[in-house]
Amino acid sequence: FRVFVSPVGPYYKGAGMAVISLAVSEIDRAAPRGTGSYKVGANYAGGLLATRQAQELGANEALYLDASENRYIDEAGSANILVVMNDGTLVTPKSDAILPSITRRSIMEFAKDQLGMNTQERPIDLRAELSNFQEMAACGTAAVLSPVGKLYFDDQWHSVYGDGSEVGPVMQKVYDTLVGIQKGEVSDGFGWTHEVKI
Repeated sequence: FRVFVSPVGPYYKGAGMAVISLAVSEIDRAAPRGTGSYKVGANYAGGLLATRQAQELGANEALYLDASENRYIDEAGSANILVVMNDGTLVTPKSDAILPSITRRSIMEFAKDQLGMNTQERPIDLRAELSNFQEMAACGTAAVLSPVGKLYFDDQWHSVYGDGSEVGPVMQKVYDTLVGIQKGEVSDGFGWTHEVKI
C-alpha cells in the first residue's frame, strides 16, 4: 500500500478562501440523460469554450444551467454548487447531469449532523430563487470550498452576498469544518479520515 502526495495551490487563482465569480454559460455542459454524471474527458472538453467566455467577462469559471430548460443550476465547470437560502437551509442541486461529488456529499452530511443545518438536495431555479440566496459556493476536490460572490447572467452582474467581495459567515464555518476534518483538527464523527503510519 502506498500513498503519494503532491502539494498544490488554490484551484482558482487568487482564491484559497477568497471569493470567486461565476458566469452563466449559454453552452450546455451535458445532455439530458447523457454522461454528465460520469467523470469522462468528453464532459470537460466541451466546457473549454464556456470557461474562456466566462473569463473574458471577468469571472473565474462558467456556471451551467440544465440543458432542458436553461433554468435550474447544474454545476460550475469544475465544481458542484451549494447555496445557503435566506432561511438558513443549505441546498445543493438535484440533477442527473452532474457529478456525484464526494466533497459535496461530505459537506451536506456534516452540515446537517455537526452544524445542525437543514439541508436539501433539489432543483434550484436560478432566476426565480436568486433573491432568496444568502450565500453560495463552489465545492469539489480541487476547489475545496470557494464562496461565490457574484453571478453574471442576463447581461449583468448579480451580487450573492453583500457587495460580492466578502466571504459569508455560513460558508466560512462550512470551510473551517471541512478543512478542519481533513487536517484532523475537527472531530471526524463519520470515519472519513484514517491515520496512515509510516
